Amino acid sequence: MVQEFIAWLLDLKGLHFEELSPASTKKYFREYMEDYNTSTLPHEKYYDLQAWEAKEREAGGKGAKPLGVPSVGDGEMDLLRDQDAVRSSTTLSALTLSRDQLMDLRRVQQERVEAEKLRQLGFKAKDSMGVRYDTIR
Repeated sequence: MVQEFIAWLLDLKGLHFEELSPASTKKYFREYMEDYNTSTLPHEKYYDLQAWEAKEREAGGKGAKPLGVPSVGDGEMDLLRDQDAVRSSTTLSALTLSRDQLMDLRRVQQERVEAEKLRQLGFKAKDSMGVRYDTIR
């Protein structure tokens, strides 16, 4: 169902799943599920993408390529396989931050929260609040 939701987002809403915030993802998923459960999705591929692609391949139709993306390798595009490949290529050392870096990120996040609270109360927060300046080493 994940691939169908991602296809629905891209085709009908023009949005990329990776660029959505968690709140937006939930909002769009609720909308998708409402249409899914009431059987009002505009196309059969949003119910079972793999079955639709197989049927298109058998018929030799244009829809054989998922989401209009050029086929790669064996002619199949598997979003979950691609996601796993990206995860495995990322090394743990690249994701590890030092204690100082973590404390700096925590400080910046706290400043962002404080700045937002000030804005909500009608005050003007300093432009430098919640901004992290990287130094070249």
